[in-house]
Amino acid sequence: MVRDDARSNRYFDWARTHFQPHFMNEPAAPERYAAFLAQFTDEVGRPTADHLIAACRRR
Repeated sequence: MVRDDARSNRYFDWARTHFQPHFMNEPAAPERYAAFLAQFTDEVGRPTADHLIAACRRR
């Protein structure tokens, strides 16, 4: 929302200061999320619909 500059969205002001992931204070979550992002990037590459579909088909 903030990245897209969606100022008409009623949650825009809230989102400007609440965009960092906090993982509900789960200690292992940041590491798991980093691993997920690394795997996603390796398998999908650029996050486009075509790349995601191709990655899903390879699985």
